[in-house]
Amino acid sequence: MSVITIQQSDIEAVWGVVFVAQWSNVGGVQQSPVANAARITAAINRGYAQVNGYLNNSPYQIPLNATDDTNVPVEIVDAMATIAGVWLFKSSGMNYEKDTFKWIESNIKRVNDLLQQIRVGNYQVACAFNTGLRQTPQVCH
Repeated sequence: MSVITIQQSDIEAVWGVVFVAQWSNVGGVQQSPVANAARITAAINRGYAQVNGYLNNSPYQIPLNATDDTNVPVEIVDAMATIAGVWLFKSSGMNYEKDTFKWIESNIKRVNDLLQQIRVGNYQVACAFNTGLRQTPQVCH
């Protein structure tokens, strides 16, 4: 088993190489073809932290671990990469057309809906389950 993380190429697979390069260059040239490595690393850390944080009370062990190192759950990688891209976009300060904002919002809604389904156990992913004792709510009379 290994902890699930993402790479720059995962963010680029969701958002495109050009957008990732542009969004990562805060205060730089919007058309820069080279991504800012420090901001990409920060975005990766955000995606990782937010997905693991959101799924903290799920049936899965945190940090998320793939049950098979050769078959990392694409849903989790996609969620982390989507969140990382949203952070790059929102922190870039760039102005885009209304359609771009709608596109970004629809992607984050898709990921939030999926994470909610994973969190409550309605959607299973190939991750290690939490084997520790979990407290269950008790009804007091």
